[in-house]
Amino acid sequence: MKFRTKSNTKVTQALEALNYDFGAFELNHFLEHIGRLRGREIVCHGFPFKEKLFGVWIPRDTRDYIAYNSSTYEIHHTHIILHEVGHMVLNHQPVNLETVFGSETVQLLEIFSTGTHLDSSSCMVLPRTVEEAYICSNPQEAEAEEFAALVQNHIFRANRFQYLVQTSTTINELRAFTDALGFQE
Repeated sequence: MKFRTKSNTKVTQALEALNYDFGAFELNHFLEHIGRLRGREIVCHGFPFKEKLFGVWIPRDTRDYIAYNSSTYEIHHTHIILHEVGHMVLNHQPVNLETVFGSETVQLLEIFSTGTHLDSSSCMVLPRTVEEAYICSNPQEAEAEEFAALVQNHIFRANRFQYLVQTSTTINELRAFTDALGFQE
């Protein structure tokens, strides 16, 4: 399924403005690059969200926090993180997480509390509904999804697919087999 938006030019320009060498792509390297551009660290953490939530971006003054659904495959973790980075790069306006997801928010905020008060009114969310009609009706989600797709396209063209997956396979039962075949770096 392809997600195209009227803001494709905006998303493409934002990606180009990053001036990132996708030939060197590794997720942590990319996040460090974005963090340097934004002037703050990006901290990612898996969280056992309920099925209706994939990821959350919590912008703070000195750090950006991304929580991703730890119950999905590793390649999906990467996609979720790239989607949330899209919200950052595209300067999207946060929505109130607590009104969308209730008590799960309290657990999430406790994970990220490091002595600073985190306010649920300044969080970006990626709901589980990723149907084309939903994404196209929500401009910020459509742009973030387009950003993630464009980044992944650049990664494929740079022959860095293995760094999207981060392992030889996202299927745990096949990992020993694919590792033995030499798909691991």
